Amino acid sequence: MRKYLFQFNSLALFTLMFYAFSCNGQVVHKVVLSAPAPAAQTGVTLTGYNIYRTTTSGQYNATPYASVTTSGALSYTDNTVTNGVTYFYRATALVTCLPANPCTSNESAPTNEAQAIIPPNPTPQVPNSPGALTVIVQ
Repeated sequence: MRKYLFQFNSLALFTLMFYAFSCNGQVVHKVVLSAPAPAAQTGVTLTGYNIYRTTTSGQYNATPYASVTTSGALSYTDNTVTNGVTYFYRATALVTCLPANPCTSNESAPTNEAQAIIPPNPTPQVPNSPGALTVIVQ
């Protein structure tokens, strides 16, 4: 299990971990993203998070890879990672603002980038041959 930490700008700490397990001789990985909820702000209600994922550092689509609806901490599991591929993640907090306290945006600035390096499947090992074979005829 690997664990990466980075800052939601001034919002919260973000954790990225990945796990591996074996299925039919193949190693299957998943990446778990988690973060505590951002600090409360007057007139602002946390509604969730957007998760952004890419395989090229710094190059993110405008459309989120996934969205999480919650008023608390971020918890998301990415079960669609491929062995031997490196993924980069960012997250943003989504909020609703009260009319008396309008927001300039309903989405926070993104976190710093976190990297998950998914190892390739191990190469199957061929067992060593036994020593020299001896034949005895009786």
